[in-house]
Amino acid sequence: MAQILIFTGSTSTHFIRSIGAYQVSSRLKEKGYDVRVIEHFPMIFNRNFDLIIKILNKFVNENTLWVGFSSTFFDSNPVVDNVPRGVYDESISFTNEKIDKIKSTVYSINNNCKFILGGAKASFLKISNFIDYYVEGYADNSIIELTRYLENKNPFFQFTSNPDGSKSVTNDRTASSFNFSNYGFSWQVEDGILPEEALPIEISRGCIFKCAFCTYPLNGKKKLDYIKSPDVLVDEFKRNYELFGTTKYIYSDDTHNDSVEKLEILYDKVYSKLPFRISFGSYIRLDLLRAHPHTIDLLKESGLTSCFFGIESINYLANKSIGKGMKTENIIDTLNLLKDKWADVFKEAGFIIGLPNDSEDDICKWLDLVTDKEFPLDRISLSPLRIYKGSKNIWSNLIELDPESYGYNFTSSIDWKNNKGLTRKASYDIVNRYNQSPKTKTKLNWFTVVNMLNNLNIDKETFLNLSAMEIDKFKNKKLQEYLKKILKESDS
Repeated sequence: MAQILIFTGSTSTHFIRSIGAYQVSSRLKEKGYDVRVIEHFPMIFNRNFDLIIKILNKFVNENTLWVGFSSTFFDSNPVVDNVPRGVYDESISFTNEKIDKIKSTVYSINNNCKFILGGAKASFLKISNFIDYYVEGYADNSIIELTRYLENKNPFFQFTSNPDGSKSVTNDRTASSFNFSNYGFSWQVEDGILPEEALPIEISRGCIFKCAFCTYPLNGKKKLDYIKSPDVLVDEFKRNYELFGTTKYIYSDDTHNDSVEKLEILYDKVYSKLPFRISFGSYIRLDLLRAHPHTIDLLKESGLTSCFFGIESINYLANKSIGKGMKTENIIDTLNLLKDKWADVFKEAGFIIGLPNDSEDDICKWLDLVTDKEFPLDRISLSPLRIYKGSKNIWSNLIELDPESYGYNFTSSIDWKNNKGLTRKASYDIVNRYNQSPKTKTKLNWFTVVNMLNNLNIDKETFLNLSAMEIDKFKNKKLQEYLKKILKESDS
């Protein structure tokens, strides 16, 4: 039983926990609320919907204030007919039938319980006749105020009313009044942590850069803003080791190497204070490795075992237009250096199809280069540019706020054409065509790759040769292990 029940998680490509729902849970538990977080919601929803009903019956009671859903891994596409388009590869369809089943199950136990949608997509995903409150942005403080309001303890809480009768919570969307740096987050036994699982951790929030396509709301911060205190991090690493034996992590930093000072502080005041060695995967900016080459060794010594580069394009003019002006030859030279220096580090890079100054011919030329088996990356992921006409919220990027200045025009709310004549449809066609490459064929988010490498105890070459059946077998096995932990053996 729980006062608050939160469904979060991953699709089959994103088989890794995201930190947001657990951060919300940690904050609420700190205030005395009984909270349960259920992981892998999209996979459970699609593969065994009856299990969702079983979970609701197990944890909802007459004291449950709200049931929440994290939208972080919902598709970025706009809502169609009041139903989210789904998740990246395992589409969630909140049909009227399933909505009615969820609501009737909850209301049969507690007719006053509310439904809340939070996470990165909560600002524009609207699910009529289901969601009562949408919580936008970082919810460290606002979720506590909303919960107190639902207890009738916060009568002056403010929100915005929507045409369908739902409410949007938009106050303090960047959690500016939350003391992130000194907050001691903690995982709990009831979270169902599995042996060898790589846990996400917030080392910092925000990014010092403001790339034109990026939707994160804390972009443009100063170098050492929103970084966890070394003492707080040491305590968190030690606690996780003592409770779960955890030494493997996924850093959720938007850009882990955004300053040399940050990396040096972590090495000197965190890693050196631990009685064990950690390993981690993180988002890394390639041009900063080139600008500060000594950080290549520093990151490896710190425990880096996998990384994701947002290279976006090999076309210099395209990269320059979005705030990433690394020249083509410098990209290739730096990757070749890392091929030697980081031989055992899993290296993936993301590329966006449809940036300004990138024509279809340009893109196909550089995609032929990066998908070649000799190109110095272990894997690449391709994404069509996702921008929306009229988008003006906390998650809107610079292109969306002023598309004309970047050379875009819209023929519908989602269909665009760039200054080189490339259309949204053509960008999807290119992605689909090049996704047949050996370097793109394993359709897994890189976090999942890290988790599988940890759990299977195999090297990256062996992993890259796994069949789709072997990968799915692993995911199903881990999902069942998790479900047994949270539902207990007798309830499985």
